Amino acid sequence: MIKYFVFFCCIFTLLTRAQIQEDAWVYFRDKPHATAFLEAPQRMLSPKALDRRQRQNILITIDDVPVYPVYVTAVTNGDVQVLSRSKWLNALHVQGTQQQINALADLSFVREIIFANRSLTGTGRMQEPEVLNPVAAPKDFAAIQRNAVQPLQNQQLELPFLHQLNYTGSGVDIAIMDAGFPGVDTQSPFASLHQNNQIGSTYDFVSRSPFVYHKSNHGTMVLSTMGVTVPNQFVGSAPEAKYHLFITEDYMRETPLEESLWVEALEKADSLGVSIVNTSLGYTTFDRSDYNYQYADLNGSTTFSSKGAIHAKATGMMLVNSAGNWGSAGWYYIGTPSDSPGVLTVAAVNSSGVRSNFSSYGPAADGRLKPEVAALGSQAQVYNENGMFTAVNGTSFSAPILAGAIGCLWQAFPNKTVDELLDIVKRSSHQYQTPDVSLGYGIPNFRTAYNASLNTAIYQVSKATVFPNPFADDVIFKWHNNETEGIVKVFNNLGQIVQESRVIENQLLHLAALKPGIYIYELQLSDAVYTGKIIKK
Repeated sequence: MIKYFVFFCCIFTLLTRAQIQEDAWVYFRDKPHATAFLEAPQRMLSPKALDRRQRQNILITIDDVPVYPVYVTAVTNGDVQVLSRSKWLNALHVQGTQQQINALADLSFVREIIFANRSLTGTGRMQEPEVLNPVAAPKDFAAIQRNAVQPLQNQQLELPFLHQLNYTGSGVDIAIMDAGFPGVDTQSPFASLHQNNQIGSTYDFVSRSPFVYHKSNHGTMVLSTMGVTVPNQFVGSAPEAKYHLFITEDYMRETPLEESLWVEALEKADSLGVSIVNTSLGYTTFDRSDYNYQYADLNGSTTFSSKGAIHAKATGMMLVNSAGNWGSAGWYYIGTPSDSPGVLTVAAVNSSGVRSNFSSYGPAADGRLKPEVAALGSQAQVYNENGMFTAVNGTSFSAPILAGAIGCLWQAFPNKTVDELLDIVKRSSHQYQTPDVSLGYGIPNFRTAYNASLNTAIYQVSKATVFPNPFADDVIFKWHNNETEGIVKVFNNLGQIVQESRVIENQLLHLAALKPGIYIYELQLSDAVYTGKIIKK
């Protein structure tokens, strides 16, 4: 009897397994209809998207051509369901039994099938905690706001400098990929976005609907860090940018489909002419544990979203992604798509510029530096779905704060390429010469970035010498050109100027007024801008 029971259980297990719905990506070999699209790129991309490509000398390629519809029809003629498609990767996200999906390999135009369950030859994923313990705004914040409308998160980046020059993100399109935007259509802090026609487009890729003002409040708070303007109280990091609101995250479930929807939304953003994409989400684990990623998978080229991010950057878009909130948790590392070389990954710091304990660590699994930069993520100021002002914790907020700041810089220098802009932002950061796996190059300084962008010479960091370093009261600057004088600006860890002086080469510069700590200097000469770190004992 026991033998029969064991045999029955085995058969039942096999039959059950055969009926399990699996997720997989089906990749095609070609695009037979490509020529017609390449000869008429306006069929694929808006005038604004074509202009962005032209400004950065980016060619239209076969990657821009949609998936061949005949192939899609052939796949759906069976029992397999198509849930998403990607033109860049020439792939479909499908769902069906293992047997049904494997049968697609018999189609001559199918190049490869990758299952979300890696043991079946596939992939997997993880969701960043939305917000770590939302807290009340700090008691002294009301006083700060009465004195200056610029919140601390902007001040830390020296962003008010750009705003004062009227670089506020105007003319820059920013897409937000998130889990929902309730209250954005009804609450007063967001009213100016509608009044000024700053909502460019909306789409819920999960529900396949243009309505996005529902579901999780995460996207609402993310948007507020960039786009909200409340007179005499608050200004976002890019208050005059145009925003495209996309829901790609199913906040009720954790499935690999969300990665595919994210890539699909990136393609939509590209076609609309978006310049910057912010994502405050990350993936490593799923509702089904057999879909989970391992750290080794976060090498920038394994996950579907990291592959999509590489293509997105190649179109001339800047992708900004939160590092993740697992720094003090079991996972510890960043998620995907933050591992992608196509993404600028942002860590979180507190008001003193010290890493937030929850901020995830790098590097990527292949050893590349991650995260690359940092911004305020502890006690970041936001507005929620009820229109209430509060402070929250998470790299979910350091990323959009920085994304908005980059939008302002791009407005100032619209002909910069993505790589040029990335280089400038990284070089302006407070630990550019000594990057690490917790904050990367550190906190960017947008005053420094702007001044460096104005300079026609190469922005340099290594051809000026400061000694002694660490110092007690005085330092001596030495540089390598024929000038004898320059201007030195010294910044604290909030990016604020604490001293500005004329300096003469090889003569003492008195810095006794500075408190002990780490500072960034910016030495301005006629042919270059030099920057570095000095330490007051």
